[in-house]
Amino acid sequence: AYTAGTPSYLRYKAAYVKTANGVTDGAVKGVATFTISY
Repeated sequence: AYTAGTPSYLRYKAAYVKTANGVTDGAVKGVATFTISY
């Protein structure tokens, strides 16, 4: 679940996965923390 205190490592990991799936980096930074749940 997303929390305000999510470590930047998870944000980076989320961004990497989304980018690998074809999402642009700019879009990832805006939505990754809200669309991916750990």
